[in-house]
Amino acid sequence: MKTMKRKYLLGVLSVFIIFLLFFMRDDNNIQVTHVNILNLSISLVSDEELNNLANQSVIKGYSQVKIRIFENYTFNANKTIKVGNTGVVYVPVLYSPRIHFNDIFIENAELLNASILVSERGSILLLKLKIPKGTRAGIRFEYQGSIREQICARVGIIRTLFVKYESPDEIEMCPEMFLPEISNGFLETKIILELPQSWRTWTGIIVSNSGVLEPKAQLNGRLIFTSRGLFIPFLILGDFKMMRYNVNDVKVEIYFPKYLSLNVSSRYEDVVGDIIRTFSSWYMPYPYQNLTIIFSSNMMRMTGINKNSPILITANATPSLLAHEISHSWFGGYAEFGNIDESLATYSEMSYMIRFYNEHPEELENYARYNLTTIQKVLDFVEERVLKYNHDYPKPLSQVYRTWIPNSTIRNAIMYDKGAFVFRSLQFVLGNETFFKGLRELLRECHNKECNLTDVQNVFERVSGQNLDWFFKEWFYTAKVPDYDVRNLSLEEKGGKYLLTFEIIDKNNFTMPLEVEVKTPTKSFIKKVWINGTARVEFELDKKPTEIILDPNEWMVNENKKYNVDEIEITIE
Repeated sequence: MKTMKRKYLLGVLSVFIIFLLFFMRDDNNIQVTHVNILNLSISLVSDEELNNLANQSVIKGYSQVKIRIFENYTFNANKTIKVGNTGVVYVPVLYSPRIHFNDIFIENAELLNASILVSERGSILLLKLKIPKGTRAGIRFEYQGSIREQICARVGIIRTLFVKYESPDEIEMCPEMFLPEISNGFLETKIILELPQSWRTWTGIIVSNSGVLEPKAQLNGRLIFTSRGLFIPFLILGDFKMMRYNVNDVKVEIYFPKYLSLNVSSRYEDVVGDIIRTFSSWYMPYPYQNLTIIFSSNMMRMTGINKNSPILITANATPSLLAHEISHSWFGGYAEFGNIDESLATYSEMSYMIRFYNEHPEELENYARYNLTTIQKVLDFVEERVLKYNHDYPKPLSQVYRTWIPNSTIRNAIMYDKGAFVFRSLQFVLGNETFFKGLRELLRECHNKECNLTDVQNVFERVSGQNLDWFFKEWFYTAKVPDYDVRNLSLEEKGGKYLLTFEIIDKNNFTMPLEVEVKTPTKSFIKKVWINGTARVEFELDKKPTEIILDPNEWMVNENKKYNVDEIEITIE
């Protein structure tokens, strides 16, 4: 028995010694190369060369980032990449001068070359490694930096919307902070954030540029999440309060900065619910089960983005801006129309704005700085902006939809506002019932596929039973807008009545219905007439007319002007 026990103990001891020697041997055999970034050469390359280098690099493996953030918004971090490739491997890594490298270590691989390549597109740290078979190479970056110095250059449109930390109670953290690879490698990256004490009650919200949202509760001052494949994380940390409620069958979740009062929060609850119910009645029921909205203090005024959820939007957003972003759940989310999405979303915003502000005129205080005290003045303001840039950028919407206008001011005026007015004009031509039936059919037909302008025309023609080629040619395939004039005006008084007759001429020869309003000192009269290049109009009035207004309800964009004919003021809205 003693002999067997002795043999068993010797066996266990032998296994332990072999196990220990294996790990001691493994540690001793690790080859570590230290890279001093200050000694690396810097080369200028073209964007094409930079792209080629990135595209030829397919990195297999995984990585982990640990970032410790301090109260003063600085951080210390290390990132470890475990590379599964063997042979000669190029590892292009985003290099940001805002990140200060302390050390870079290469393990179990021969460093053939290291350099910094700079192009207009950006800069990369390019490592060329030779990795022997049967080993797993590792790259460890140790670095530090400041959150305040980060620029969101890799988060697509988000970079144009955020300003730099206007709120001490909210931080946006960009992918550069995590030092991601800019290669074709789909590395899985685990990200561990250690937060300062004062942030540990904050809410962490993880957003990708494809619209994925993952709210996280803080756990002992740590926030842990994973970046996979094309998921580029964008992190919002802040002292938010959260509101949850249901609108019809939609679960709504809203994050507010805590400084917003309870009255403001309740107002948003009412407005969001009203928008969902309104658009659901116009188009179709809200197409998703959940809607998440994040009001960010760090976003520029009057900006927002909807990538199917969440909606990121400026704090104190107007109801009309909320309507625009929520409408993208239908136009751009449920159904895609390319750049036409923005025209349809702005049309939704405009239509909701007219209804909402007529019911709640006090909400127009948001426009007081522009002296826009009525919805009519707001529409006039938008139309004037469209006309200005339509002259400066005389390209038809059909061409605008196929390209992208880099200048945001021109893009907003043409693609957004002019496109919205054109759909409003189509509503005027077809009538509400047929128009909204067309939009519902358009959403149904274009679900899970991207439709173009031809698809839009085909659907409205089918629903209306009309040939709308004339409308689409005028409004979508030319850059012109109607240019009306009142001519050959005649006013006759007979038996206490006034017979007013005049011609309306369109210099650009559009075929369109037009509202014509005539005002007297006590009353106002409106007729709807068709202008086919020209039309003759008659009004019988009890009193002498004082003003003739064309398009008084702003159904279309047309050349605006004012002048007098025989003491009657002519206003073309």
